[in-house]
Order: sequence, then C-alpha cells, then structure tokens
Amino acid sequence: MVLTPKEREVLELLARNLSNKEVAQATGVGEETVKWHLKNLFGKLDAANRKHVVRRAQLLGLLEGVE
Repeated sequence: MVLTPKEREVLELLARNLSNKEVAQATGVGEETVKWHLKNLFGKLDAANRKHVVRRAQLLGLLEGVE
C-alpha cells in the first residue's frame, strides 16, 4: 500500500491526537480536505476510526518515531 506524502503527514498528526481543525491548520489545507485524506487512510489501512487507523499504521511500521 502506498500513502501519498500528504496522507503520511495527516497520519503523523493524527498520531499526535490533533483534531481535524488542528491538522488542517498544520498542513495548510481545509478541514474538508483533511476529511478526504482520513477517508483515504481508513480505506488504505482497513480501519474504522481514527484510533484504529493510527494503531494499524503503527503495526505496519508507518509511524516509526512518532509518539
């Protein structure tokens, strides 16, 4: 599975427990764009919610060094 650079960025910010609004501000995109990236991440990582997507990414080694 291949994540786009923006999806990786959103994923790393999710792992830091940022809200959609905070992720949008940090990445310079709108909240709707963040929701789009989240939808894509949920699909690519076969996850049902934010916690699950972070957990799956950790298990797959996609969040090394992110706490």
